[in-house]
Parts: sequence; structure tokens; C-alpha cells
Amino acid sequence: LAAKAGLSSENRKEDLDALSAYGEQMKAVIRVTNELIDPLTLDGDIFQRNKRGVDSTYEGSGLGLYIVRKVAKMHKGDLGYRLVNRNQVIFEFAIPA
Repeated sequence: LAAKAGLSSENRKEDLDALSAYGEQMKAVIRVTNELIDPLTLDGDIFQRNKRGVDSTYEGSGLGLYIVRKVAKMHKGDLGYRLVNRNQVIFEFAIPA
């Protein structure tokens, strides 16, 4: 995930919440916390096919986040992200348990 969005993978933190309650529904949740190289890499729809980070120095096709979100949707879940601060972002992959 990190390289496709122009994120640093050096200080990545990954968490698996086996089950989390979202309203009345239980979900399996995976959270990945990354250092953000440049907040502009999150401009636009980063989940589009072939989307690459702004001034990305990483090789790749720009399909990583697109594929992960499609897999989540196929399982009636979702993939999203939230900024923690200017230098950190959390991606969250959640599917019904």
C-alpha cells in the first residue's frame, strides 16, 4: 500500500483488530499507519486505477490501492484513510466478520 500512495514504508505500523464493532455490525479491521512523504500525495481520489502519488519516486503501476479497495468491496467492506497529522496517515481495510 505504502509505495503506491507515495508513502514512506520505513516507519510503518500495522494493526489487526480481529473484530471491531461498527454500529451493530462486527467487522474484521486491518489498519496500516504510514509516514506521509508529502500530504499532496493524497489529493484527488487515491483509489482510482493507475493513480500514482504526486512526484512519486516509487516504481509501480498505480494499482495497489485500487485493487485492495475492490477486494474490500467484493466482501461488502471498504478501504479508507484518515490523516493523523501532516506527516502521518492511517489506512483502514474493513470487511464484515
